[in-house]
Amino acid sequence: MASRWFRRSRRGVGEDQIAAARAALTATFMDLEDRQSAIDVAVQDVIRLHPDSHLGRSWSAVRETCYSATAAYLEAAADPDAAARNSSERGTLGMIGQAQQMLDGAVSALTGFEEHHRDQLTASAHEAADVRRRIEAATVGVHQVERSIDSTDPAYLRYASVAAAVTDLAAARRVLAEESLNGRLAAAGDAADHLETALTRVREVLAEAPKRMQQAHHAIVTARTRLQALEHRVDTIRPKLSALLREFPAASSEDLVGNEPRAIDEIAVARQLLDSAATAEAQGRPEDALDVTAEARRHLASAEELIDITRDRLDLLRRLRDDPGEQERRVRFQLRDAQRLVVSLELVDQWATVLDAQTARIDRIVAQIASPRPDYLAYSRELDHVSQFLTTTVAKIRASVHDG
Repeated sequence: MASRWFRRSRRGVGEDQIAAARAALTATFMDLEDRQSAIDVAVQDVIRLHPDSHLGRSWSAVRETCYSATAAYLEAAADPDAAARNSSERGTLGMIGQAQQMLDGAVSALTGFEEHHRDQLTASAHEAADVRRRIEAATVGVHQVERSIDSTDPAYLRYASVAAAVTDLAAARRVLAEESLNGRLAAAGDAADHLETALTRVREVLAEAPKRMQQAHHAIVTARTRLQALEHRVDTIRPKLSALLREFPAASSEDLVGNEPRAIDEIAVARQLLDSAATAEAQGRPEDALDVTAEARRHLASAEELIDITRDRLDLLRRLRDDPGEQERRVRFQLRDAQRLVVSLELVDQWATVLDAQTARIDRIVAQIASPRPDYLAYSRELDHVSQFLTTTVAKIRASVHDG
């Protein structure tokens, strides 16, 4: 009896050692699994964000070490009763100890990898979290906008701006889904941003759609009022052109001779366009009406310019005839300012000759109006050229001082 009890006691002590060893082995394995999974997620984020990164190759070696240790653990932990029946306690403890050693080595490899790449892993984790947040926000936004589209008046959905925005939204959704499916996290983040832009555009056009009809009507009415005013003003071109020809040399107005028929043509085109815009409005196509009205406005602006330039030319030449020295005095004052600047900056040697030449140039221009029928238009334009030259020269002088 004593010997059987002694043998049973020795066996019990061995089983306790094996149980403790197995418990320690399992604890190490669970720690390894948790850490390996967390690091693997972080590494995959790095790869998805930066496909050219070499981190994946470094991680593969560490991961293989973990796999080998896991295999040893599974073998040592498989069916404890069978292991006890088929091997000695010493052999069982040895197998568990070998597995423990491999697990400890794998944990050490994980620790070294994590410490060496901590900054990159941390940065990528933050970046990946931000990308996923943007994707989630865009996805939520899509659901909200889809509900808005479903509750929108079908007439508004036929507007060009709304239809285009909805089409762009669908395309942006497809791109995000494709990039996400392929695991391209960085590209998915960009796609989420584009999707947000598309969502914003849809919200804007849906909010504006109810106002389009009123906007189109107002635009057409305003343009027609402007057209009517120009129809009356176009008749002023001919008498003003006649006055130019009577009072000044023909060269002063030869570029204006065709203004009246050109203005009439521009008004006629605008009138046809506004009729088309009114038709689009009546058919419930306010955005088309707005586009056509905008084109009509461009033709009205051309007509107005043709009318105004004739009036402005006559006014300019009469002012010059009444006081030709006013523009001359203005340009000479500009020249004196430039000369004072050169003196104050001590750059006389570099720029005095250039500026003095402008004095002679102004004198020659002024001498031209001494004739019985002077060309005031040429006089004014030549003085304008001098003024522009002086402006450019002063800018160069200041730039040379600044660069020096």
